[in-house]
Amino acid sequence: QKVHGLVKERKYEEALEFLRARNPFPGTTGRICTHPCESDCNRREWDEAINIRGLERAAADTADRTRVKKPMRMERLGKKIAVIGGGPAGLTFAYFSSLLGHEVTVFEAGPTLGGVPRLCVPEYRLPKDILDMEIGLVLETGVKARTNTRVGKEISFAEVRASYDAVLIAAGVWKERRIDLRHADKASKGDEFLRHVNLGLIRE
Repeated sequence: QKVHGLVKERKYEEALEFLRARNPFPGTTGRICTHPCESDCNRREWDEAINIRGLERAAADTADRTRVKKPMRMERLGKKIAVIGGGPAGLTFAYFSSLLGHEVTVFEAGPTLGGVPRLCVPEYRLPKDILDMEIGLVLETGVKARTNTRVGKEISFAEVRASYDAVLIAAGVWKERRIDLRHADKASKGDEFLRHVNLGLIRE
């Protein structure tokens, strides 16, 4: 309701500050979130659900970011946290943990951060400059990232566990559902195809 009111009053900067205090990726979720909250919105009993995803996107796209206050970072506490997985879940955890005063390092197996939004969402649904900008704001809080570093291969889990005070595993669920069709195994997998496109391994 607060974001709705702020957007209605054209206070986009305040709306974005409010959103980023809860979600570091409002420009991303404002485009690709499946918005289950809208399905349960009781406003539907009157006319239609509030377009919460659209409100997030409006704030993220319209706010003058030079006027948006950056979140305050607490004094460093001397604790180190490792995050395994550089997708939205891992980066969100890293963002808030860093703001709370912890030293955070993200280990990402792939060549770039972003997870499914980066690798499995087409450009027309989510422009990558939007994602890049929001990931950059996460890194600005002091979060460190080690890409091309698969835990269990380039570095052992035991080494990670011994080097950090806490570890979050946010590796995602990279497994497609099988299609119950004859010769389905001969077809290209959807997420594999999109990953290759987004990594530039397949050209149009």
